[in-house]
Amino acid sequence: MLRKPWVPTMSEFLMHQQPSWQELLKFSDPTGQLKQLQELLEGPYKRDELELVEAQFEFASVLDDDKFFTLQREEEEEEEEKQRAPLPTPGLSLVEQLQMDKPLMEVIANKHKRGYHRCTHCPKTFSSVFEYAAHMDAFGIKREFKCPVALCPWKVLGLPRRPDLRRHCAIQHKHELPDDLKEYLNLSDETYPALQCPHQYCDKVFHRRDAYNRHISIVHEKLGSRFNKRLLQILAHCPCEKEAERRKYVLAKMRTRKVNCNNNNRAQQP
Repeated sequence: MLRKPWVPTMSEFLMHQQPSWQELLKFSDPTGQLKQLQELLEGPYKRDELELVEAQFEFASVLDDDKFFTLQREEEEEEEEKQRAPLPTPGLSLVEQLQMDKPLMEVIANKHKRGYHRCTHCPKTFSSVFEYAAHMDAFGIKREFKCPVALCPWKVLGLPRRPDLRRHCAIQHKHELPDDLKEYLNLSDETYPALQCPHQYCDKVFHRRDAYNRHISIVHEKLGSRFNKRLLQILAHCPCEKEAERRKYVLAKMRTRKVNCNNNNRAQQP
């Protein structure tokens, strides 16, 4: 509902002698009130002045409504963003927040990162997310842009800038996010295209060119890689004659091998 501005009474208006059209801008309904007052006072108002007053009031009303709805939309977007982003636990360090989240701890324990975490604030690198979190705690580094995915350590550590969060979500969680959040972050396939491994017995998909190139170089082009050794063993015992059936058989064996390795690593943990 539109707000109704203050309207002076007739007696309040009659106290003024021959008011100028600028004074008439205080009225909210020039199309009715001003014409009626013109007849009562027989003042020297011209039609073009009255039309100017009416136009200015209508324009001011549109501006007020525009400003109101713009502010309302900004408040709604800010509230939506707060609901999406998990809030940090006050009073706890980043390391403590990671350790208290048991489901997240299990994911971190079962995920083996190749390479290092590079600090975006200094040249140091860290082999684990806990070392990185301890480093951030030591220097009091707080990041505003948190990952919205519940089982991601970057929901605690955060990212330094909004574009970094967008890139992180596109690379790590593009297929985990709901459609409205993907649209909000502009994570379309055109913006972040998926890179399918060209090897016929590999179904890996990448969202980063550097990770894609590293995978091709280390896994497929290196003859002594674990993948190539395992592939030779599977093909040696493959009973399939058709290529489509052979590919399906090899991929199933590769996935079984990966599951068994993960279970063995979990059993060896204290």
